[in-house]
Amino acid sequence: MSTNEHTSTNGWKRQESMVLHRLERIDRELHGIDKRLRQIEGKMWVLQTKAAVLGALAGVVPSLIFFLLRNVV
Repeated sequence: MSTNEHTSTNGWKRQESMVLHRLERIDRELHGIDKRLRQIEGKMWVLQTKAAVLGALAGVVPSLIFFLLRNVV
């Protein structure tokens, strides 16, 4: 093996190590982002449920009041 081939191979090994390190770091970051996204999705489901319940109550209360007043008068 000539000196140029040896240097080229060693250079690639170092670059390969750097690339693998960067890929592992990116993978960890993506897992963190995915975890936070799932937490946000869970919180959104809770908020949507609360909004639906409050919307239903907001629709029932005026109807109930109207019904009660209609029977009193």
